[in-house]
Amino acid sequence: MIKILGSIKDFSEAEQVKDIKFDITDLKSVNDGALGYVGDSEIIKIKNVLKNRTLSVTAGNNKHPGCDELISRVSFLDGLGISYVKVGFFDKAYIKEHEYFLQSVSSYKIKKVGVLFAENINKFYTINEILSLNYDGFMIDTQNKDNRSSLDILGPSLISDFITKCKMKNKFNGLSGSLDSKILFEIMKFNSNFIGFRGALCCNSNRQKISYLNSNFIINKVKLINQKMYPKAV
Repeated sequence: MIKILGSIKDFSEAEQVKDIKFDITDLKSVNDGALGYVGDSEIIKIKNVLKNRTLSVTAGNNKHPGCDELISRVSFLDGLGISYVKVGFFDKAYIKEHEYFLQSVSSYKIKKVGVLFAENINKFYTINEILSLNYDGFMIDTQNKDNRSSLDILGPSLISDFITKCKMKNKFNGLSGSLDSKILFEIMKFNSNFIGFRGALCCNSNRQKISYLNSNFIINKVKLINQKMYPKAV
């Protein structure tokens, strides 16, 4: 069964989607780069609304993952019981610092997710370089929200290679990056552990205002495809 990660930007949207059953609800400041951090106080308010839900938080756009700010942020999220924290690979020069970061937060229960950006794969780093790091799981996203999807940028061969190598290393994996309902079946054929959405959940796919109807539409379509792919599991 392929799970759904749905990104929301603030407390107001949390109230709107509290009855929508995303498998993972992701908290992201959508107007602050690819992995904008929504802020400590906003996360506390959102968690109080989305009780007992599986939450993920984007940790910010820090190029240097070993900085005190990021390590402290992961400690804070772990203390709140957040399930996942997403950390981006923005610059190949800091890959070694990811090792330091992972060592520094290794005692925390929160799952550390390494985010590869489709535009940077084979330009600034390779899939193999990133998957050698000891993250709990990895996902592909887009850094520039210009309506090109991860599939548009990478093509099916590279995405399939990413999924295969994650599974070989026993890492959970996800796909996101301007994915919409038109390519949903094609994306789900890669059989990643989860797929992530933001624009497809919003009014007119503009990423600014989440839509209850669009969110339910995506959830129901994923459910139908899951039923066809995994009839015994459903």
